[in-house]
Parts: sequence; structure tokens; C-alpha cells
Amino acid sequence: MIKILLLLTSIFLFSINFASAQENENKKSPQLIDEYGRIIVSAEIARLDNYAIALQNDLTAKAFVVHYRSHYQLQGAGFRHLKGIENYLVNSRGFDPKRIVLVDGGAVNCPKTELWLAPAGTAPVVKGTYQTFYEDSESARKFDQFHYSLATDKPDDFFDDYSYGFGSVNSLEAYAAALFNEPKSIAYIIVYPKFYVQKYETQNERGKIVKTQKTYLDSAETAAQLMRAVKTEMIRKYNFPASRIRTVNGGYRKFRAVETWILPPSEHPPIATPDSFPNFRKK
Repeated sequence: MIKILLLLTSIFLFSINFASAQENENKKSPQLIDEYGRIIVSAEIARLDNYAIALQNDLTAKAFVVHYRSHYQLQGAGFRHLKGIENYLVNSRGFDPKRIVLVDGGAVNCPKTELWLAPAGTAPVVKGTYQTFYEDSESARKFDQFHYSLATDKPDDFFDDYSYGFGSVNSLEAYAAALFNEPKSIAYIIVYPKFYVQKYETQNERGKIVKTQKTYLDSAETAAQLMRAVKTEMIRKYNFPASRIRTVNGGYRKFRAVETWILPPSEHPPIATPDSFPNFRKK
């Protein structure tokens, strides 16, 4: 009986030590808190709120956010999504940006975001099992497309947001970094001012349907201001040389947009694609 009790005690103590060692080992390794594919913004915010709680419970750990964009998305879209997540964690949840590490996982078959909790001195491994897609680096290629707001924009102008996820936060940062890796290529930026007619139907007191419309039309100065703003941000914020920047007014679109292109040397510039055409009357 004594031998049996000693054996059971040994097994019990071994189990406790093993569980404790396993728990300590888990704490030393990055933990995948959550992962998800393409979801609506409100659902993603709920996931990030849970992620923030996990980060608050371990103040020494860092937040590693890994995003794999879909292969049919533009290269800059994945980075904008990462910056949107960072912006939410910093400005809405109050986290120190130094605790947040953004990792671009590249292009995959289906978009995916991973939220990791990494103890000090550790980092998650970006999976390398996804398919790698060929990219022609010798031709002009579209890097990104997004809405670019101005200081003079009114609140009702912001419905035309081309951004993916939380918004076009620091949309030019990844663009400048990609161009620095190709010192012979130039930044070719096409700006599309806005022309959009929104039609309304209202019913007056007599029950009659009254048709009205509101026209959103950017002036030539607004388009010029937009081009200057984009170029100035590239130069001042990201130290990109002005000699390597070309800005073009691409004509009107229904929703204001900015396209960023990487143009290798001796390549023909991309052709602008306006989709809205005001019928200006000549005097």
C-alpha cells in the first residue's frame, strides 16, 4: 500500500511539474490570439477589442499583426489595412505604438489577418506555405488606389472613400518604401478630381414628387491642390526626391481617387481612366 501511495504521489508531482513546465514554455512562445479572413469593419473591431484585452493582461508582450492580402488586391492595400489596425489600437484603445509590430505576409489565395501575442524577445514565424505569384517588375504597375482627403474637404465629401478596411492611413508610406527599393523607377501618381450628380426624389405637402439633385464638382484648383498635397507628403514625410515624382490630372471620376504607379525607366506611362464627364457649356 505504501509503495502504491508513493507511486501515485510521484505521478501526481510529475504531472504538476510537467503542466507547469508546459505553461512556462507556452508563455515564452508567441500565442496566436485570433485569425480571420475578409470580414466587415464592425466585426473586425470586435475582434480587435478582444485582442486589446489580451494585450492588457500581459504588459510586457508585443502585438504582432500579420496580414496576408489576396493576390488580386493591389500591393499597397495590405499595408493600408495593417496601418488601419495600428491606428485603431493606438488611437481608440490607447496602446503605445512601440508595442505594435506590423508584418506584411505578402499575397495569398485568400486574405487573412493573424493577431499574435509575443513575449519579450520572441516573434511569430510568417508562414511560407502559400503560393507565390509572379510579378512583372519591368513594366509599369499599379501599386495602390485610395481616397486622399484635403484640409478643405467637407464632412459630406467623405463617402467616396476608396480605402480597404479602416481607411487610407499613411497610404504613401509603403509606396515610398517600394520605390526606394527600385532607385531607377519613378513615382507616377494619377489624381482624379470628383464629378458626381446625386439625384433625390422628395414628396411635398401636396403629395407631389419633387425631383432635385446635388452636384459635387472639384474645381481645377482643387485638383492642383490635391496633386501638390500628395507630392509634398512624399517629399517631406518620407524624404522622397522630388525629381522622381510625376503627378498627373487624370480627369474626373464619380468618386475622388489617387492612383500610385511604379514606372520603370524607358517604360510608357500608364493611361488615365476617367469615368465621369461634365458637360461644360462654352460661352
